Amino acid sequence: MTKTSEVTVRKLPPVTHLCVVSMALVIGAGVYMVSEIPSNPNYSIVFLLVGLSILIFVINAFLLVNVKTFNWKVFLQVIKWTLLAYCVISGVLIYIFVYDKMSGKSLDLLIASLVLFALNVPLNIAFTVARYQ
Repeated sequence: MTKTSEVTVRKLPPVTHLCVVSMALVIGAGVYMVSEIPSNPNYSIVFLLVGLSILIFVINAFLLVNVKTFNWKVFLQVIKWTLLAYCVISGVLIYIFVYDKMSGKSLDLLIASLVLFALNVPLNIAFTVARYQ
């Protein structure tokens, strides 16, 4: 193998893996909570899952921001449009929950879950596109 044909390998944080774990926790919290409606779900389980998801997202964002050699131009271009799309999707879902007269802790936790959904998916898409540019 010659020097010109060698592939330069960059060490990047496991952004995709952490996004998937964060989304799995959020989806698990949402499924559990919605499965318990119309009775009251055990909020401690839901708070734990959403809290862990927030923690993983913050760690993920911190790890990504500290990457020195990365195609930030492509990343920002992709995340801008995917964030717009997922904010619209999350906004419509929040409207549905409010329209159905959901309130209290259930609504707060579902909104937190939808915000994490609207942040994790675009982050994952933009990172995946930018890492191969």
